[in-house]
Amino acid sequence: MNKRLIASIGVLSFFMYISAQERVLSIDELFQLADQNSKSIQLHALAIDESAQAVKVAKDARLPSIRAQVDLNYIGDGCMTDRDFSNGIHADMPHFGNTFVLKASQVIYAGGSIHANIQKAKLQHQLSQQTYDNNQQDLRPFLSDKRQLFGTFRFRYRTCHCQEHGASAWWKHHSEQ
Repeated sequence: MNKRLIASIGVLSFFMYISAQERVLSIDELFQLADQNSKSIQLHALAIDESAQAVKVAKDARLPSIRAQVDLNYIGDGCMTDRDFSNGIHADMPHFGNTFVLKASQVIYAGGSIHANIQKAKLQHQLSQQTYDNNQQDLRPFLSDKRQLFGTFRFRYRTCHCQEHGASAWWKHHSEQ
């Protein structure tokens, strides 16, 4: 029994040691992980994709538009009667009908509005990219300064500790320092 207990504790401690090994990250790997896991950076990357799509949509206004429509219908024979439904007369009518419409249009002159919309979409795309870069640059100094990063974790620990144990724990902690 004791051997089995010691063996199981040894195996568990081995697996805990393996899973708890430290991983040394270079600063580039740290930045890459932060970019992949940051919700705000992912949101700004999505905004860049949307603004790139808006530029494509604005450029599509230069293209011609083509519209096709096909209608098929059936009309039954007509029947006319008096008010009391007597004296019915049968009228032959064509039974089948069809319509085919093809419309093509091209904007020749729009007063520069298409070009202005394209430029506006391009500027919005540049703004989205700049916002993404600014957000990324705001995050990087925070990650590269170890003292600031450690201080934030220590502040969060103190905040959580004080929330669990009340304001008296906060006063007691600060009176000891």
